[in-house]
Amino acid sequence: MGDDPDRPGDEHAGAWVTTTDQPVRDAPVLYLDKHVPVVFPADAVLPLDVVRRAVHEFRKTGERPRCVRWQESDVF
Repeated sequence: MGDDPDRPGDEHAGAWVTTTDQPVRDAPVLYLDKHVPVVFPADAVLPLDVVRRAVHEFRKTGERPRCVRWQESDVF
């Protein structure tokens, strides 16, 4: 949740999930909540090495990682 990751400080806030040009083959279906049939986009699933980099970046900066791309989402 927050500002557009590509335009920090912009008035446009929303929900954001990761995105990739190379979706994980056979990615699992990821639900927002097991009691609600809302599914995260398949192209939001990242390979584990990319997730590790993003977590390390977040730990260093305390901000949304810039090493991954983001897409606006209505899953929330």
